[in-house]
Amino acid sequence: GWGTLGRDAAYSGWVEQGMLVLRGKLPSAQLASLYQRARLFVSPLLNATGIATKNFHAMGNGLPVLTTAMGTSGLLLPGRQLGLCCDASPTSSTVAST
Repeated sequence: GWGTLGRDAAYSGWVEQGMLVLRGKLPSAQLASLYQRARLFVSPLLNATGIATKNFHAMGNGLPVLTTAMGTSGLLLPGRQLGLCCDASPTSSTVAST
């Protein structure tokens, strides 16, 4: 899980420099406090089933969400075109924009 991610070579430098903090599972009050202090919720989902709950909760707490196309799965967003500057998912081969 997430606890071992900080030891992964791809992320360990960011953790050591304080650029990435892995918090793991948090109590509701602590999570609410973090939502209130944040300006943006970043959710780089590469797979999802049903609803992307973490994104749903972030939006419910008033945060804009930066995510992949997979991160919008199940959110039943309004029928409008979403802005997309790039899609770094493994299946993407081009950069799209609106």
